[in-house]
Amino acid sequence: VVTGGTTGYPKGVPRTHNELLCHASNWARVMETTPQSTFLVPVPMTHVFGLVEGFYIPLTNGATLVLVDRFDPLEALRLIEQEKVTHALLVPAVIVSLLHYPGLDRFDTSSLRVIITGGGPCPEEAIHQAKTRLGCAVISQYGMSEGPLSTTLLSDPPEVVSVTVGSPHCEGSEIKIVDEERRPLASGETGELAFRGPSLFQGYYEEPAYTAAAFDEEGWFYTGDLCLRDARGNLRIVGRKKDIIKRGGETVMPREIEELLYTHPKVLNAAVIGMPDARLGERVCAYVVPNVGEEITLPEIVQFLKKKGLATFKLPERLEVVAELPITPPSKVQKNVLREDIVRKLKAEGKG
Repeated sequence: VVTGGTTGYPKGVPRTHNELLCHASNWARVMETTPQSTFLVPVPMTHVFGLVEGFYIPLTNGATLVLVDRFDPLEALRLIEQEKVTHALLVPAVIVSLLHYPGLDRFDTSSLRVIITGGGPCPEEAIHQAKTRLGCAVISQYGMSEGPLSTTLLSDPPEVVSVTVGSPHCEGSEIKIVDEERRPLASGETGELAFRGPSLFQGYYEEPAYTAAAFDEEGWFYTGDLCLRDARGNLRIVGRKKDIIKRGGETVMPREIEELLYTHPKVLNAAVIGMPDARLGERVCAYVVPNVGEEITLPEIVQFLKKKGLATFKLPERLEVVAELPITPPSKVQKNVLREDIVRKLKAEGKG
């Protein structure tokens, strides 16, 4: 498989069947998979989300697999009704678009038991609507091509699923959260997530320098993801180390802002990046995809975020309204592309 390529070029990640079967056997249990289950898979199998959830789990449990080349809400609803789909792999933006489809209530979705999501925060309201309108639960997962994986449970309430990714459920998995010196942090403190266990890969394909930087001598893999562990032991992903915005000496976590933007009634999708600034180093820029027929302005966004209690130095200072966000095949936002885009625009405006 290959890495998502959200911060740079994709790297090759050799995986073994044993590593992937470790995920499949444990996660099938979490998702209550049986031979009567039917999986809807509108995600690529060249990435770990589709490969494990959409291939290994159905294959090893005798379940039915329904493959879709690309997601379309009408086609997805038709297949859920026709094929009696029980499990669907949908990223948060796709869940929101499905719930906003005007003909949703015309379809029988009573077979659907669980939506498996990941790649970013899923709005709590969308999780509630999935239960009331689709009749299913949502579980949120965190994963990397390299092997670390974590998931919430079917019994977890929406407020847990919307802000955490649960904990690892592959037997033998270990996690710790560390500071810049790779020293372990206490529960509730934010740091980098480190992982080791039977599902972990052994190194990047023909990339010894990247491999050496990612592992320590004890076999811990350092993910580059910032997170904290709450009182229940659930992981909350805060963002990527490479995505942190440094504004005038203050640290801004884009994911905190994105999670709030997802709750705005006019916003379908959003991504927050740092844009270069001669005086402050970086300023906050928000890329927003509005819901169909909606228009949104920067003052609206700022006022909304202020009411949500966001600190002033974290407020976006520029808004880019776009029809869609650039995404990788597994539907993760390519923030490197957005950063390149805003640099070009600033230069064209004489501000770069």
